[in-house]
Amino acid sequence: MALGTTTTWLLTGNEPDELARAQTKNELELLTLLREVPMDQHAILLAALKGMAASLQKK
Repeated sequence: MALGTTTTWLLTGNEPDELARAQTKNELELLTLLREVPMDQHAILLAALKGMAASLQKK
């Protein structure tokens, strides 16, 4: 929980129309997982994700 509230509320204010527009389910899940990892390790995760994305684009 960031700032004492949920990620979904921060992104959308829990407004139904905004919930549908703000992020995909997978993007929200990725963001939630990222926030569970200590900030000092975010660069490692970002590098790994970039590597996976680059690998998938080559196929």
